[in-house]
Amino acid sequence: MSDTKEAKVEVKVIKEDSKIKRIHVGIILDRSGSMYSIAEEICQSFNSQINKIDEKSKDIDTDVTLVTFSNEVDKIDIFAEPADAVVELNSETYRPDGLTALYDAIGELVERFEK
Repeated sequence: MSDTKEAKVEVKVIKEDSKIKRIHVGIILDRSGSMYSIAEEICQSFNSQINKIDEKSKDIDTDVTLVTFSNEVDKIDIFAEPADAVVELNSETYRPDGLTALYDAIGELVERFEK
């Protein structure tokens, strides 16, 4: 699809003297069958978002976790990977199918963050 929208990501420092040294970004991505027709756009948007996160957080250690879901929460695809090491999504790594389990995916992510 040629009409892809560029991801907009902002990393803001809360205080100038802030000692923020690490950020953990959690992304939940719908992999249900309804995403099939826009799978290529989803991969491009995800990859763009990861690139933007990496660009905007050069002075901060930034880790990324990706949870996908369809009719149930999938295994955690990426857990606490440095933003600059996240492998791009493509048609082999992102395959829409099944129904939707969004609330289960949110619960899984929150549970992992609490550990």
